[in-house]
Amino acid sequence: MSFGKQKSELPFIKPNDNLVELVWGGNYIEQMKGLPHSGRHIGESWECSGHPDNPSILTISDGSAIPLTDYIKGKKIEILGRHARNFGGRLPILVKFIDARENLSVQVHPSNDQAKDMGESDLGKEEAWSILERENNAVIYLGFKENIDKDEFNTALSSPSVNIAEKYLKAMPVEKGDIFFVPAGTLHSIGKGIVLLELGQTSSITYRVWDWNRQPKRLLHVQQALNVIDFNLHTEDTFRRVPKKLNNNEESLLDGLYFSFERLILKEGEQIHLNTLDSVQIISCIDGEAEFESDDSIVELRRGQSLLVAASANHYAVSTREGTRLLKSCPSNSGYL
Repeated sequence: MSFGKQKSELPFIKPNDNLVELVWGGNYIEQMKGLPHSGRHIGESWECSGHPDNPSILTISDGSAIPLTDYIKGKKIEILGRHARNFGGRLPILVKFIDARENLSVQVHPSNDQAKDMGESDLGKEEAWSILERENNAVIYLGFKENIDKDEFNTALSSPSVNIAEKYLKAMPVEKGDIFFVPAGTLHSIGKGIVLLELGQTSSITYRVWDWNRQPKRLLHVQQALNVIDFNLHTEDTFRRVPKKLNNNEESLLDGLYFSFERLILKEGEQIHLNTLDSVQIISCIDGEAEFESDDSIVELRRGQSLLVAASANHYAVSTREGTRLLKSCPSNSGYL
């Protein structure tokens, strides 16, 4: 197999690196992508972003740079597929790599309806996580571990001596390859020592309620959060998902209202054939390298990179010389009807 150059932007779109420095970030994402160490605390990499706050940038064939949001505007049907109108003409899912060198804040995202009721201009957000790396004893915090009254919780949030995550939230140990679903309204925090891929709705609404007494203090959104938090108790099975084997190369990780999530595993020298089913897909390489080939385009994907596959690709092939593990993220039309 010979890795070739992409002949045109479509149907395979590989955005430029889009790294975000955050107080809790580390250096793993730069390492994973083979980038020089910058000394910055990189917490997130927005892999394929159609969000106006931080859109992915493409370098197109004439050498110019263009935001993915602008590029999609002129090719909505070709890129997004038959559901482009339902998606509002924009990429409805957002894929990120996250490196939690320190604990993330305890936070919550609203649902679409809640975001609208709160007067937000953005959509709500459900998300899913695939654990890529973890330190010993690392945990994520998802939902409440016992019944609590909203007023009692509000009072606890104002007490500097209360560790909100450890006292109130369900701490779940994680292993590499674990899959978690985070419904809107779920209070959560990614614990330190975890690297993951996050798939979610294209939204930037986050209501922080507690930030580990970090200094300098960051803005909290307690009253907004109290309006959208789900205070009901849920079992661990609500959040932790068990992969379902589809065939020798594909596993279904999650099939939700707004998106679906699959893992692709290819051994050395293998090739598989995929179909976009006339809808956009995002594929992220988490191990090894792969080559993607359609009728008129060939592109290489290495560890730490992501590729937007336009709906117009239809049938395409994925092959590898050394073996690879990929995560495929797709929007689900049912959530946008």
